[in-house]
Amino acid sequence: IIGTMNTADKSLAQIDIALRRRFEFIEMMTNYNVLEDIPEINGINIKRLVETINQRIELLYDREHTIGHSFFLPLKDEPTIEKLSSVFELQILPLLEEYFFEDWDKIKQVFNGNGFVSELKGAHTTWLGDSDEYAAKSYYVDSKAFGKIENYTAVYQNINDENFDEMKQS
Repeated sequence: IIGTMNTADKSLAQIDIALRRRFEFIEMMTNYNVLEDIPEINGINIKRLVETINQRIELLYDREHTIGHSFFLPLKDEPTIEKLSSVFELQILPLLEEYFFEDWDKIKQVFNGNGFVSELKGAHTTWLGDSDEYAAKSYYVDSKAFGKIENYTAVYQNINDENFDEMKQS
């Protein structure tokens, strides 16, 4: 019998413990080697993109919530910016919203402030006038930003090769 379980889903803690006592578990983290088979999409290195996002998720949350390689496997057959945009807008972003409980500042950090998520400047003044004592920041998702190549490369643009080499050794 082979079963799979996402360790990020811990809503059934007693079942999790019972299963762990009775079965062997093999950890399967993101396999970045699989991503090497996906061609660059207009200069976007998918492997670097996912490695960078996952490193940030690990630092901001934990390693159990990193993004798996399976989200990107459809890009092998259809390596287009449209397909990548769809993966990010319809799968990755909603997942990050759940992980960070809509803490948009952290989501922006994961994406390196690349334009997918932006703060709606002045929203509190527009809607609340001068009374902004209790106002929270307001954010929006820019759907057009998912179609721009430079927004994906911006995620990893300031990370040098040594940092990626260091990740391979750990």
